[in-house]
Amino acid sequence: MMKKEYRFVISKAQKIEGMLTDKEACLLYLLAKEGSGKGAIVEIGSYKGKSTVCLALGTKKASREKVYAVDWHKGWKNAVGGGTLPDFKRNIRKFGVYRYVIPMVMKSEEAARTWTKKKMPIRLLWIDGSHDYKDVRKDFLLWSQYLVEGGVIAFHDTFWNGPYKVINEYILKSGKFSKISAVDYTVFAIKSKPNNMEKLKNIKTLFLRSILKYPMRAEHLQPRFINKFIKDVFLNDLPEKIK
Repeated sequence: MMKKEYRFVISKAQKIEGMLTDKEACLLYLLAKEGSGKGAIVEIGSYKGKSTVCLALGTKKASREKVYAVDWHKGWKNAVGGGTLPDFKRNIRKFGVYRYVIPMVMKSEEAARTWTKKKMPIRLLWIDGSHDYKDVRKDFLLWSQYLVEGGVIAFHDTFWNGPYKVINEYILKSGKFSKISAVDYTVFAIKSKPNNMEKLKNIKTLFLRSILKYPMRAEHLQPRFINKFIKDVFLNDLPEKIK
């Protein structure tokens, strides 16, 4: 049976426009609430605040650190007419988390320059900005340097080419991240040196991701039961806890 707090998060997230699945909404809530380490939560790509609200609800529940929401709110390559900032502000107020959210209305690289001056530690880094490879790689390199040991990094839309390549190159093959897991389209990992068993698991995960990449990218062309089968059988369910 789904936890009561998960049902609560889903009920809020479903009222906000965005691409998170219900399981992903619960995962972000859980990572923000229970993730190890001390430091800020940083979100790269907020859109209208769906993921922001999930993260903020989690850290609010545990009375922990605030969410720094980085987004210039003009959309990918200016695709969103009029910008998304008004909807973002409306949603973080509507769902009662505005005291736990610090909007950084600027591009990722500009926000990173500000961060570098403060050198603030990060315990949870959520990357969901532009999915071009060079942009995902840039976001990773700019921000992951501040991720504390034992902190969590998570990527969305991980079967898109940009996130897919960055995860393979900088997470699975790096030898710097352990307990790499997936929930639907989200991959998350803990910053810690993997043991031999985890290294073997990472090799298996690389192989599995190579098999699933194209079916997941073409999910809109497939019957729903096939997509559900892939996610339920091959991608992990929500973890009980984060350590």
